[in-house]
Amino acid sequence: MGPPELFDRFARHILLECGGLRVVEGIEQMRADGLKVTGDSLAEFLSSQGFRVTVHNTAVNTLRMWLAEAGLFPTGRARAWDVNPGAKRRLLRLDDEQIAMLAGLTPAQVAFVEGLCALDPKGWVPANEVRDWAEACRGVTIGRGSLPKEVLIALRDAGLIEYRTKGTGGGPAIPTRKARPWRRLRYS
Repeated sequence: MGPPELFDRFARHILLECGGLRVVEGIEQMRADGLKVTGDSLAEFLSSQGFRVTVHNTAVNTLRMWLAEAGLFPTGRARAWDVNPGAKRRLLRLDDEQIAMLAGLTPAQVAFVEGLCALDPKGWVPANEVRDWAEACRGVTIGRGSLPKEVLIALRDAGLIEYRTKGTGGGPAIPTRKARPWRRLRYS
């Protein structure tokens, strides 16, 4: 694996595991509101939104520079806070609509979607298999008796999955060919 792949993987880690996506969305919101983006103004904006960032430190700028290595921001100082939407889609493998959809989900629901994508089954799959993956790989706990109520109904209502139940004997199952958007929600 060469530097471009390493930078992409590290950028994806920063975005998904270290709050980087909140920073990028903060920049985009500030731009949409006509506000000037600097390291300090961004830290103030994010803190006012409940994402605490110390003003006048190097953390936000360091994050931007690492993400610039993957093409999300320019590498020079000119227009340093301009987000490259193509790089954002490439790194996250999601568009803004899908990101917004996932932002409203609970950690258990997101873990379930990740599990379904990781398993990538070719037909209907028992929901408990996906739940077991989510619990083992993402460290969430999903109640045994409340899977539909806690996870499946919300994901169905969001248009991410379809499911059917065989009653008390078979439990819910998720189709893999009919489910629409989840096929695009791939993580690696």
